[in-house]
Amino acid sequence: MNSGNPRDWPFIRGSCFGIGGSNFRSCRGQLESIFYFFLNSVCCWLFWIFVNREAQRREIRVPWVYLVVNLLLGLSVGLPLFLYVRHGAKRRQ
Repeated sequence: MNSGNPRDWPFIRGSCFGIGGSNFRSCRGQLESIFYFFLNSVCCWLFWIFVNREAQRREIRVPWVYLVVNLLLGLSVGLPLFLYVRHGAKRRQ
């Protein structure tokens, strides 16, 4: 399965609707990778909104750190890190 990299998108037209006929397996794999790319993008945007709102509500300093961690390491590191810090801020209040 591909990673959903946008560089692969122009090749969808060539592999799905090629001159020699359709290659539906290749087409399906590429469409799945694009779907997962957009799904990941939506999840990251929702995480950024969640971080900004919760940081203001819980008075967490430097919320941009979690956004940078999300961009560099991914949502699987950024979200647990933010939830850990948020839990500590919640106990202090």
